[in-house]
This record gives sequence, structure tokens and C-alpha cells, in this order.
Amino acid sequence: MRNTRTLSFAALFTATCGWSLSPVFIRFLSGAYDPFTQAFIRYTGAALPLAAYSLYAHRADLLRALRRPRPTIGLALVNATMQTAWTVAIYHTTATTAQLMSKLQIPFIIIFSYLLFKEERAVIRSRLFLIGAFLGLIGVAGVLMDDPSAPLIPQVNFAAALLFYVAVSWSVYAVWGKHAVADIHPVPIFTVVAVYTTLYFAALSAIAGNPGTLITAGHGTDALALLSGTVPIAAAHCTFLYAQKHLGAAFCASIIMLNPLLTHLMALFLWPDEHMIWVQWMGAALLIGGSFMVIHAERRTAAAALAAGVDGPAR
Repeated sequence: MRNTRTLSFAALFTATCGWSLSPVFIRFLSGAYDPFTQAFIRYTGAALPLAAYSLYAHRADLLRALRRPRPTIGLALVNATMQTAWTVAIYHTTATTAQLMSKLQIPFIIIFSYLLFKEERAVIRSRLFLIGAFLGLIGVAGVLMDDPSAPLIPQVNFAAALLFYVAVSWSVYAVWGKHAVADIHPVPIFTVVAVYTTLYFAALSAIAGNPGTLITAGHGTDALALLSGTVPIAAAHCTFLYAQKHLGAAFCASIIMLNPLLTHLMALFLWPDEHMIWVQWMGAALLIGGSFMVIHAERRTAAAALAAGVDGPAR
């Protein structure tokens, strides 16, 4: 039991660091590839080791996932468009801003869960949830005030619009994914999604990108790009699923909320424009604080439902 708990904390640490690295990798590699080709090589770095692992450890579930094209292709389309928006947005903003804006997904996940899962509907009536979601929206506005010489109004630009789409689409992906893994192990499900997403980016790179940069970038850069798919995509997804199973969704979501800080600290060493002005720091505090309130509201509602003998939100 102690070993399982230790492994779970190590898995959660890996997932937190992996997802913190993702926008840093994307921005660092932006000079070598166009967004679509970069997404292709990164997802290749995720899909290949996942396919090998699933064939070895989850062959039966992998075959079952392949025989269910409707959920896997649907999830892959949502994931692919979301990853397209995420990658293009980071080409036009800072890694820290992208990471903070993505946290808007948390209230959206609960809203979509409310629409699809009956057992999730109590939390959205919680005052704590409503206050947290409201503070999160105010926090997003603060994060977007990135010009110290301009009036204090949010700068809703192309990147911000893409990141808002990322938050909404990730929420759809998370809720739909919860349904898809009800009777299949999540790793082979994500493996199939990653393979389909890689094929999507291969086509998109050939049509709208410049796949020749895979050669001109050099072996070292290509290896780094593949690594950026193996760690922040494949390893982070799988380790987070493992940690969530043993430590609980609310605790894991709370720890993952810290990854914008890790992203900011790493990005500061690479780019001077990653610094934030005071109003952005206030917005970040409201956004993260509001998200913690939303998570806490979900946990309290689940505990109350369990105490009353009613099935709470699935863990």
C-alpha cells in the first residue's frame, strides 16, 4: 500500500512537470517548425511509445478501442483541433499566459458534466462553485492585461481567442473521455486517440505546413521535439491517470493547478517577455484561487452525496 502511494505521488509529480514543460517546448521549437509540423512530430513522439506499450500490456483493450471508431475518432477530432489551437496560440503569446488561460477549463468541465451526467449536477448549484467560476473569469481578464502602458482593459487578441477555445474543447474532451473509458483501460484509449491525432497532423502539415523542416531542423532538434511528445503528452497523460486512480481526482486537480507557476519559472530563464505586470499577477491569483474553489466545491458535493448514500461524481 505504501509503495502504491509513493508511486502515485511520483506519478503526479511527473504529470505536473510534464504538462508544465509543454508550452515551454512548443515555444522553444517554434523557430524550427511551423505549428502544424511541430504538432505532428510531437504527437509522433507520443503515439509510438504508447502504441508499443499498449501492444505489450493492454493488447485486448487496444483491439477493443480500435473496434470502437465512433468515440475514438470523435475524441481524436476534438483533441486534434484543440492541439492545433493550443500550438498556434503559443506561437503568438507567452508560455505562462497560455498555461494560465488553460485553467479556465475547470468550470467548463463541471458545466459539461452537469449537462451529461446526472450525478454531477449538485455541484453547479453550490455557491462555492459559482463564486470560484466568477473569480476565474475575472482572473482571465487580469491575465490578458499584458500592456503596462495601455488602459486596464483585457487584450482579447487572436491568441486569447484560441486559448479560450482550448479551454472549452478540453472540457468537452475530458467529459467525453470519462464516458469512453468506462469499460476500457484509459491508456489504450488515449493510444488510439494519439495515433489518429498524429495522422491528422501529418495531413495538416502536408497541406498547410512545411514538412521539409523535419529535415532542415536537424537531428538534435527533431530528437528534442520527439522527447517533447513523449514526456508532456504520453507520460503526463498516463501518469496522471494512475495518480488520479489512487489519490483522487480533486487532490490531483489541485496539484496540477500549480503547473503555471512551474511553467513561468522555466520560461523566465529562456525569454524576457515571460515576465508579468502586477495586474496579471493579480489575475493569475484570482484565476488559480477560483479554480481551487471550484475543485473544493466538487469535492464537498461528492462527500455529501456519499454520506447521504448517493453515488457522487465518479472518481
